[in-house]
Formats: sequence, C-alpha cells, structure tokens
Amino acid sequence: MPTEHALDGLGRLFQANPASVPFLLASAVSAWAAWLVWRRREEPTAPPLLATLLAEVFWAGCEGIEALLVDPAAQVVLYSLKIASVALVAPSILIFVLEYTGTGAGTSPRFVAGVYFVPAVVIGLLATNRHHGMMFERFGETEVRGFVLMDPVYGDAFWGHMVYAYALLALSAGLLAHASTRLSGLLRVQVLMVMIGVLTPFLTNVADMMGLLPEPYRQYDLTAAVFGMTGMLGLFALNRFHLVDVAPVRFARIVQEMLDAIIVLDAGGRVVGVNRAALRLIGKDEGRVIGRGVEALPSWLGLSGRGAPEEDGAELAFEVTSGDAPGATFDVRISRMTRGRSWSQLVVIRDISEKARADAERTARIAAEQANQAKDAFLAKLSHELRTPLTPVLATVSTELDHGPVPEDLRASLELIRRNVLLEARLVDDLLDLSRITMGKLRLSLSPVDVHSVLRRAVDLCKDGIRDAGMFVVEELDASRPHVLGDATRLQQVFWNLISNACRASPPGSRLTLRTSDREGELVAIEFRDEGTGIASDHLETIFDSFAQGDPSQGRGSPGLGLGLSIGRSIVDAHGGRLVAESPGPGRGATFRVELRSVPEPAAPALPLTPTGDPSNRPGPGGDGRGACSVLLVEDNRDSLRALSRSLGRLGYSVRTADSFRSALRAAGEGGYDVLVSDLELGDGSGLDLLQQLGTDRSAPAIALTGYGTEEDRARCLSAGFDLHMVKPVVAAQLDEAIRSVLPTRGE
Repeated sequence: MPTEHALDGLGRLFQANPASVPFLLASAVSAWAAWLVWRRREEPTAPPLLATLLAEVFWAGCEGIEALLVDPAAQVVLYSLKIASVALVAPSILIFVLEYTGTGAGTSPRFVAGVYFVPAVVIGLLATNRHHGMMFERFGETEVRGFVLMDPVYGDAFWGHMVYAYALLALSAGLLAHASTRLSGLLRVQVLMVMIGVLTPFLTNVADMMGLLPEPYRQYDLTAAVFGMTGMLGLFALNRFHLVDVAPVRFARIVQEMLDAIIVLDAGGRVVGVNRAALRLIGKDEGRVIGRGVEALPSWLGLSGRGAPEEDGAELAFEVTSGDAPGATFDVRISRMTRGRSWSQLVVIRDISEKARADAERTARIAAEQANQAKDAFLAKLSHELRTPLTPVLATVSTELDHGPVPEDLRASLELIRRNVLLEARLVDDLLDLSRITMGKLRLSLSPVDVHSVLRRAVDLCKDGIRDAGMFVVEELDASRPHVLGDATRLQQVFWNLISNACRASPPGSRLTLRTSDREGELVAIEFRDEGTGIASDHLETIFDSFAQGDPSQGRGSPGLGLGLSIGRSIVDAHGGRLVAESPGPGRGATFRVELRSVPEPAAPALPLTPTGDPSNRPGPGGDGRGACSVLLVEDNRDSLRALSRSLGRLGYSVRTADSFRSALRAAGEGGYDVLVSDLELGDGSGLDLLQQLGTDRSAPAIALTGYGTEEDRARCLSAGFDLHMVKPVVAAQLDEAIRSVLPTRGE
C-alpha cells in the first residue's frame, strides 16, 4: 500500500526520540520571548536581546530536530547549524549586557563588528569543515537507549571558539554583578534575573564540556534544554518586571540627558557623580570634578558651607544667580539620600532664567498696567478739575456775547476771554487724546461720512479765527467721491486743527485754499494750502512728533502743547489713511494733505455730527429756546450752577437747580421738569447713582454734563440711562441744542 511505503520511508528518516521534546519546548518558549521583545524593538536593549533569543531558538530547535533524525548526513547538517547558533549567543549576550548596564561600549558599531568577528569566522569554518576539519575532525555515532546520536570529535578551532564564548559570558556576568551593587529595588531584581538567565546555561555547558553530566544526559546538549527554563524566566521578567522597558541604561540615559544639572556629593562633600548638564554648567570635564570637594564647583552655586537636610525626604531649596552669565537664574534643591550607614546629597540645579524673566516681565506688565490705570484716573480727575472752573467763565461770557447788549469796548475783552477759555479746553482735550493714542485706546465710531460736509463744518467753527487772522478761504471741492468710512467728529477735529494752524502761520490778507480731489486707488485727498511762513525740509516730519512746536524760526511755533499735528496724524492713521506736509521752503507757504479711502455714497444721508463738549465741535446758537420747558439742573459747583442757570434762563428755559445728590433726589421727586441736566460728581453721590435711584420709569430725558470725557466715561453714562453725554466747558448754545435734540426723542 502507498501509505505503508510512506510510513516506512518516514521510519528510515526519523526516530521517535522523546528526548527531543524538552529541546523543542525550549525553542518554542524562546521564540515566544523573542516575539515579545520584537514588539519593544525601539528600546536600546531590545536588538541584542532579540538576537540572543533567536540564536537560542535555533540552538534548541536544532538539538531537538537532530534527536529525531536518523540519517547521519542530516544530523551533521543540524549539528553544524546548532554550533553556528551557539557561536552567536555569547556576543549577543555581551552586547545586551553592555546596553542594559549602560557601559556604553555596546553602542559602537565598530565594537559590535569586532565582537561578532569570531562568530563569523566560526560560521565560515563550519561551512567548509569537510575541507580542513578544524571544527570537527570526524563524526561518529553512538546509541543511547536505542536511539542513534552524533558523537563528533572536536577540532582545535572549536575549542578556541568555546574559550572565546566563555570569556564573553564571564565578562557579561561580571558586568551584571557590578551593576547589582549599584542598584536597588526593581532594577536589582532585574539584574539578578538576567544573571540567572546568563549563568545557568553557561554553567550547564561547562559541565557538559567537562563530562560532568551523568548518563544518559551526557550525549545530549542539555544547555539547549536549559534555555526552556531561562526562556520562561525571560517571559516572566518581560511581563512582571518590564525587563526591556525599564532598564538601568534607560535610567542612566535619562539622568545624563536631563536638562537639569545633577550633582551627587558624598557625606564628606566630595563630588561622586555628575551628568552632562552639570558639566556644561560647571564648565569643566568630569576628571576635574569627580572626587573633588565643593570648592571645585562654581562659588555662585552656594554649596560651600551649606549643610544637607537632616532627614531623608527633606529638601533644601534656594535660588541663585550665575556669576558667569548675567541674568541667568537657577533653582537649587538639595536632598539627603541614605543607604545603609552611609549617606549622600543629591543636588538638582534647574535653569529658571526664562521663568524668572517671565515673572519679571509679568510683574513689570502688572506694574505698568497699574501705572496706566493710575495715570488714566489722574488724567480723568485732572481733566475734570481743569474743565470745571472753565464752565462758569465760558457760560457767562458766551451768554453775554450772544444774548446781551455788550458795549463795543467790552466785547473785544469778552471775546478774548472766550478764545482763551476754549484754547485751555483744547489743551485738556489734546492731553487726553495723546493718552488714549499712546495706550492704544483711541476709538472710532465709523460710518459713511461726506468729507465736504465735515470740511465746511470745520471752516464754520474756525470762522472767528479766520476773521481775526485777516485771511480768506477759497474752496475747490472737486472730489467726485467725497464719502469715506470714518468718524465724523474725529475727522472734523483734524480739519479744525489744520485750519487753526494755517491761521496762526499766515499773514493778514493771505489765502487759505481748501481743495479736494480724486486720487488713484479710490482715494480722496483733502488739501489745506496756506501762504504762510512755510516749513524747512528737515522739519516736514518732525512737526508731527508729540510736543513739537513746528518750526519756531519760521514763525510756525504753536501757542499750545504741540500735540495737534501728532494727534491728527494718529487719527488719520487709525482711519487707514495718511497725513503729510509739503512746503517749497521757508516763506513760501505749506500744504497739508489728508488722504483717505473713498467709499460709495450711502443710500441714506450720512449721519450728522452729534453735539459734544469738544470745543472743535461746537454748534451755532440754538434759537430762542423753549419757554414752556423746565430744566432740572444738578451741579455741585456753585459758580457753574449759577452761570449755567442764568444762561439757560436767558434762553427762555424755566430752570430748577440742585447742588447735591440728596437735593437732586428731592427735586426730582417733586416732578415738574421736562429734562434733567446733571453733573457726575455731586459730592454726596454721583449722577449715575441719581439715575439709578430715579429708575427706568422716569419720563424726562437726561443729559450728563461732566468734566470726564473719555470713551469709557461716555459709555458708562449711556449705559446708566443718560440720553446724551456732554463734556465741560459748554456754551449756552450747545446746551440749548442738546436739550432740544433729546426732547423730541422722548416725545415720539
């Protein structure tokens, strides 16, 4: 039968030798361990350990299969493959131990090649043994319990190879023993298990080579079977003690590669260990530090004469500044480590320069913010205190000039007073604007604006100055796209300032030409050309600096603080435009040009300018007033209260007054008023508190009249319920227009 012939053939090839089982099991266990190591192949100790396990897989596997074979030629091949695997085990174990203990030589490719040179020669001799017999002089056969096994006679090269392998294994065991004296805990358990895994097969093989094993085991290579036990030990170590994942070399590399400087001092204060970061910090090589006292370390570290903590776990921490690198700050921590009867100090030094700088910058930033807040509060208070006394002066003078018979000789004096009061108010506004600009708090209320309308309004506001300067204005408003996206009030402020500057710099009888034109790139240009003193070429940019007084040598010195042009350029810049100055030279006039990006004309009319307390934005006289309208005027400054009350009375209003928060509450509680005009600071309260007390069910509109003029003040007033925010000083005409503007709003 074919099946019987096949079985007969197999019987002539194989023998059912039960002694092969432990070897095949050892090979399988080693293969399993190799698979687990392969999954951790990124670790530095994994490659040599994997090579060791694979060599053991072939060693034990070849021994097991050889025990099953009957054919002598096949047994010779398997025996040669086994010896080739044996040749690879010892070098692989040594490289693994070198990596594992962190000795470092195993990481050199040249060293690895040198260690594997002898195994490479052995494999070559095995492949060519039939030509020279240096590995095996001959192969004989022996029978053990009825099974035929190989009985080789070894050559000189074989014994040389064994001496080399034993030397490598002895070196590996010595390195592990030395490492165990320096480790504790999990790492020491790891080292002991690795030593067992190395020494057990090693000692078994020595006993085998010396013929010390009893019969019938003497004819088998029990070293391969022992790999079954060491393989199981390896599996246990891989899973329970993380043999590859947690190795001394990893800890050593972590310490060496740490950014923190590590210094270990013994009980006598001598340096016994440093990492690379410490050497970089100290600026010396290891040989000039190890074994030396703390005097070998930089004195600025502050370690000399400083005692260690008395107990384990205690820590001494302090900060030092480097004497070698100005600005470098370090956090130094000293802890005590006790081992048996001896103890040492662990010094960890961390560079906290960036943190220290960040802390310093944060502290400086907080201080700057607090200083800015204090400056804001100071400027707001200063503005209020400067504006308040101007209010009764301006109200009284304006009322007399606009509504009373004034002798001609007195009119000139009153107009002089009014001009200088407005100039003083302008200076206060400029200071506040400069503060907003420098702190990035300049806010714009953008909407489509007709620059022609804004320009004409600015001319109207400057008509007294133009008349006093003896100038005449020529308008050439030729721009076909005069609309821009801008803040009408702020643009009017810029135009007003440029016209005012021209009035001061131009002689009587000269001409001021106001021209608009279209420019490429959808720009509209607004030019202010005077025939005044001109500007030297080296002053065309410096006149825009804060507190610059123009060119005094050419008569362009400003009576103010020199902020108008600087503020004007900042406002134009905030609109995405530019403000430039041009002049042919001294005595030949100057041209200031504002360029802004034009936008399509809006479907609805552009928003009109709203009345504010800005002297550059004052409306004209407000008419006859409303005789039937009653105003509740709340002001804690008696002079301002009397002046404003008299001015409103001259306009035909019925005025009731209150000079404090409490009196205002009483007056408001009595009713009978159509509009409330209130200061914010009332001594015993505030205007904001007053509106809160009156509640949302009040029917009369409210106007805030205050010396506080920032955007935050305006927003706070409007959110509190005021219908309008006005900044002191104001003239009666402004207040009249404001009152008439809010009354229809409430009536609708």
